[in-house]
Amino acid sequence: MKAILALLLLAQEGPILSRDEKSRMLEAYFERMTVRRAPVPETWEKRRAEVRQAALRSLGLDPLPERGPLDPHVAATKEYDDYRLERVWYRTFPSVWASGWLYVPKGRKGPFPAILCPHGHWANGAREGVVQARCIGLAKKGYVAFAIDSVHETHWATGLCPVGLMTWNNMRALDYLESRPEVDKTRFGCTGASGGGQQTMYMMAVDDRIQAAVPVVMITYFRRILFPTEEAH
Repeated sequence: MKAILALLLLAQEGPILSRDEKSRMLEAYFERMTVRRAPVPETWEKRRAEVRQAALRSLGLDPLPERGPLDPHVAATKEYDDYRLERVWYRTFPSVWASGWLYVPKGRKGPFPAILCPHGHWANGAREGVVQARCIGLAKKGYVAFAIDSVHETHWATGLCPVGLMTWNNMRALDYLESRPEVDKTRFGCTGASGGGQQTMYMMAVDDRIQAAVPVVMITYFRRILFPTEEAH
């Protein structure tokens, strides 16, 4: 109760930092984080390992969880002229299931390269028209496309933040794709827009199985994130 009263009193006294103080703090942070460093190709392998470790740690995936049985099952299937759509579920933790929409080419000879298609904050998730159109287009061109249902809430049972759980679900999705006879296990790609672009970037950092990646409408300027109102003034 004393802690709550202290917080209420603090709130009544006004902001801890003035507008100018916050601006100076962010300016100093921006300068510190944007120091130019010359690339050194011969040290990239060491740097690569450091970046991966930092990414996994920030996602809550260091160490990686145990890869238990996927226990996958196809809940429904719908056939079209040149592709097949499957509703797929697979286990990522003992009491946690992930789901997705698998688009498999028809009328072609496999095995096929596979593209993971995480989605962003679309109103209808992986069922959004633009996401379906992308996956259908890939299937018609001879790719297996797998659109995983994103999880945009913290999952307290696993202790993972949303992007941490989605990254693990995506990594296990690659495990599932490796088990499919239609899939060429040596050719995996990943693409997504907005939050799906963010998931794609993390997959690029943490999983060597991704051979090609296209994150879309995700990159912005660091300064624009820290100072979103600058252009308005």
